[in-house]
Amino acid sequence: MINMQNKIQEYLDCSNNMRHYGNHQVTLLAVLVAINGAVATLVFGSDIRAGFYEDLGAKLFALGLSVLFAIKIQSALYMWTHCFKRAVKLEGEIEFEQYTSLPDYPRFRLRPAKWAIQFFVLMTIVFWVLALINQW
Repeated sequence: MINMQNKIQEYLDCSNNMRHYGNHQVTLLAVLVAINGAVATLVFGSDIRAGFYEDLGAKLFALGLSVLFAIKIQSALYMWTHCFKRAVKLEGEIEFEQYTSLPDYPRFRLRPAKWAIQFFVLMTIVFWVLALINQW
């Protein structure tokens, strides 16, 4: 009975961790949008253009930050996936069906939210690379 209680507690921890990493991804994305918006306003939105080096520095900063956020978001997604797989495994042992009853179990091929986040971050990186190359 103690072993079953431990597994149920681990299952609850996995669910809480999944919630944390899901919220973490959204928070990181919101911060990335805010910072990139501020830099884009600084670089493109002013009537008075900054000097070449200030412009270059701001674009490089935004590009570097976008890459770092992409890594961090991917890390949070990896941890979410790890917790999800562990929760699914525990469900078989404790006879729960919260995750194993989802459509497309056990593969979960369709992950549009994951793709949308990754696509948005990739497009942010591409935007800043093009802004550097074309000297917009």
